[in-house]
Amino acid sequence: MSQTNGNPLSSSSNSTVNKAGTAPEPWKQILVSRLRRSLLIATVLLSMLWVADRMPNLVQAGIDEDENYDLSSVVVLTRAVSYIRNYYYDPARIHPQEMLIGALEGVAMYVPSVMIQNDEATKRVTVFIDKQRKDFSYAEDASIWDVQYRISEVFAFIQPYLDKEVNKKEVEYAAINGMLDSLDPHSVHMLPKIYTEMRYSTSGKFGGLGILISVRDGNLTVISPLEDTPAWKVGIKSLDHIVTIDGQSTVNMNLEEAVNMMRGDPGTPCKLTIMRKGFADPKPFTVIRDIIKIKSVDKSKMLPGKIGYLSVNSFSHTTEKEAKAVLDKFHKKVGTLNGLILDLRGNPGGVLDAAIDLSNLFLRDGVIVATTGGRHDLREESKASRLGTEPQYPIVVLIDSGSASASEIVSGALKNNNRAVVIGEQSFGKGSVQQLYEMADQSALKLTIAQYLTPGDVSIQGVGITPDISLTPIYIDKEGIEFYSSDRARREQDLDHHLTNEERIVKERPFENIRYLWDKKRDEPPKDSPSSHVLIDFPVTLAQKVLQSVNSEARRPLMLQKARKAISSVMDDQDKAVEKKLKTMAIDWSQGTSAKLPKAEVSVKIDADQEILKAGEKSTISLTVKNVGEGTFYRLRCMTDSEYGYLDGREFLFGKVKPGESITRTVEIELPKDALARTDPTRFVFVEQNGMTPPSFEKQILIEELPRPQFTYSYRLEDQGNGDGRLQVGEQAVMTVLLGNVGEGVSPKGMVNLKNSDNLKDLFIHEGRVEYENLEPGKTMSVSFRFELKPNFNKRDFKLDLSFYDSELRLFRYKELNFKVEAPKPFLPAPAGRNVEVPAGTKILGFLGDTQDPVIAITKAPTVLKTLGVVGTLAKVSLADGATGFIRSESTLALTDQKPGKALAVSPSVQAPIIGVDMQNLPGFTTSESITLSGLVQDDNQLLDMYIVRNRNKVFYLANPDKNALKLGFEATIPLEEGVNRIHIVARESHDFRSERYLVINRPKAEEDAQATEAATAQ
Repeated sequence: MSQTNGNPLSSSSNSTVNKAGTAPEPWKQILVSRLRRSLLIATVLLSMLWVADRMPNLVQAGIDEDENYDLSSVVVLTRAVSYIRNYYYDPARIHPQEMLIGALEGVAMYVPSVMIQNDEATKRVTVFIDKQRKDFSYAEDASIWDVQYRISEVFAFIQPYLDKEVNKKEVEYAAINGMLDSLDPHSVHMLPKIYTEMRYSTSGKFGGLGILISVRDGNLTVISPLEDTPAWKVGIKSLDHIVTIDGQSTVNMNLEEAVNMMRGDPGTPCKLTIMRKGFADPKPFTVIRDIIKIKSVDKSKMLPGKIGYLSVNSFSHTTEKEAKAVLDKFHKKVGTLNGLILDLRGNPGGVLDAAIDLSNLFLRDGVIVATTGGRHDLREESKASRLGTEPQYPIVVLIDSGSASASEIVSGALKNNNRAVVIGEQSFGKGSVQQLYEMADQSALKLTIAQYLTPGDVSIQGVGITPDISLTPIYIDKEGIEFYSSDRARREQDLDHHLTNEERIVKERPFENIRYLWDKKRDEPPKDSPSSHVLIDFPVTLAQKVLQSVNSEARRPLMLQKARKAISSVMDDQDKAVEKKLKTMAIDWSQGTSAKLPKAEVSVKIDADQEILKAGEKSTISLTVKNVGEGTFYRLRCMTDSEYGYLDGREFLFGKVKPGESITRTVEIELPKDALARTDPTRFVFVEQNGMTPPSFEKQILIEELPRPQFTYSYRLEDQGNGDGRLQVGEQAVMTVLLGNVGEGVSPKGMVNLKNSDNLKDLFIHEGRVEYENLEPGKTMSVSFRFELKPNFNKRDFKLDLSFYDSELRLFRYKELNFKVEAPKPFLPAPAGRNVEVPAGTKILGFLGDTQDPVIAITKAPTVLKTLGVVGTLAKVSLADGATGFIRSESTLALTDQKPGKALAVSPSVQAPIIGVDMQNLPGFTTSESITLSGLVQDDNQLLDMYIVRNRNKVFYLANPDKNALKLGFEATIPLEEGVNRIHIVARESHDFRSERYLVINRPKAEEDAQATEAATAQ
């Protein structure tokens, strides 16, 4: 077990893709989001080959299924319950009945065929699985042990009806995380692979090559080799493309898979094939693995005036040692420093002890941090000691909204002990401590066991560290203005079930607030700059000026007083720079007062007179203010407040508006092409320098979505060996995919991928990725891939993943293809002049060594096809455009001397279910507590089921009662939450092939109902 403060930052993406290439099930998206904000930021990691973008892959990878595993035994869940009961920091937050429902909702989100209906009045929950149902009473469940027992009962009920594709261990993990979801954002059950990665990231070392990697333009790319590592020593360079790893093609290999292949025992070789600009062909490199030390201190530099700069990107067990080594180099170079800039921006935290040790480097005495909580409200203090303390030079700590947990401990300790001035943004506000409890299956429970207090017993939970000098960047360019909206970062207080500690919070105000003009040349890192590059941006420059002005004074209060003049000078310079920049945009930002009262008449236009914003297009919101009063407005501005991110925080700067003057400000909005149809109440909020503020108002803004494409496809496979339509070891094969669009909209930018899903050695994909643009409705396109079964291939069957993805519409389809490796069949050329006669409705297959018999064409009338070969009841025939196919027959094929007719064209034959929704009476905005959703799901092959998820809860499930039926009508009552309701409709043809549709319904919060009704009437 080890303590960690974790990474509280959340990162969500609609384009998240899991190991197999398909969008994760909803519970996995939830888990990924929670893990991303509770694990260490991986950078370091980097490399060391670990990056945050692959987190979704970790969720599904590495869970070995045991067919004999008894789900009702709840082995891991029981252990988790025991830890929660004994160690969770606040027993008052443990609500057994709420945890039970959360666990069951987690299972329902993971298993498509499971639904629950909870009746809070009777304390009964009905569990549905396929056509089965059972009621469970939880009225008497008063302890967390009752939760464990009730979940065991539910598992015993659903286990016999689970599809064979469902991993029972994942079902239990889903229940645990659903249960933990009611506690706080940072308590989470970590799957085995994720826990392994976390141990790597906090250990500070592991066996590997020492390169940072990423996927760029579909290629596994070296971002940079780390100095003095094996990769660096053999000449691996930035932007190298890794073509193979130990003979395995990296085509469509994700980062997790590449990391796992390159990691290994120190002293063992890893053979890479590298393609580099200037190489005619890829060249081999053999890298001997070694212990790679993950650097926590990623950047350092001696700045002019004997000021040191040191950046810490995360906290691991080696952080203090690394920092001390850098400081020793500084002292050796210049003697005693005149100041130090400790940069903790973007640092999400890490190991608690590392934060204490780093703080102790700079403090001679005082409390560094106090932890408190648990069933007995235990308190533990960590105090500084003089041993090993740095000289008392002045220190500036840089923080931002991404500085969290361990970063906040350090900045809080140095600030509250008056050892450093803190500059930057309000930090994240994570004031809790988590403990790791390892399970027998190598998973781990990360549980909140305490809250921490900064010196003076001050909690930053949900608030963060208040900087002494608060910085807010101002963005002004032709694309738009972010004057006041730039400080709207997501923090701890925005997380669901966030922790609170109101009695320990001391709300502070900064010593000064500086709004500075953001400069791209100064403040944006150069593209592809090395990870060790030190950017001398505005915060660093300001820190330098503060340190230069304090004359070696190391006590925070006196540092601030001595730096006051320098700070004021910077503020004046920035104010003038902003005023000058705004003047170029015809905005008078001068200050002043008015003896008389101004009065505003306000009007707003959406995209001129269209009154609607369209996805994928540039639109405008124009706001006009006419001053009909007798006084003047000064520094008048307006900002939008909306639940929809693209409409939220839009700024209209009017500046000075004189009596009788009318000014129109226009904001350009370019919605992404995947924007959904929705109606968003958007509030326009005014502020004026002297408090002469026009009243706010609300307008409902309509978004129109683009029509969506609908993918259909077929594939055929030509073995390059004996041509018998089957695969043998040693053969190469060309797979040709015909992709069609039968939808209503264009697919603007997409790719087709073929992936070695199990990373089988000696299954080598030579070409597996094709990009395209603008596949229009009714059109088709052909793409080809090439792969090989090398001589050492020893599997009897294998899988390839075929996927289609439109990156602009975020539309994804995936299918698992199953192939057999068979002995060659005697395949004889057709007798000269003999062809095959086939009746109408004959299916032409694209390949024979495939368990799914892929159909590429069907004859509409009796016809004669040119025959290339025949054996028994099997024929290989020629099709249009040089394609070939195969015919199976129940009886001997009829050979004929007739000449073949018109060559049969290959056509797409497979498509995911089509989801039709009755949109006629469906509101985008409603004050009702529910809506009725109805429609029809259709498929040309088979229909398994369909279900509906509202936000993060499954609210409807319907199995196809007739497996032969290709249409499934549905009508569902969807309860609505207050705010935005994102409705996700899923229809499945099989466990690995499905389609999705999204809707957005906005329901105002209760206290806003009257305002919304009034605003709607006014508009």
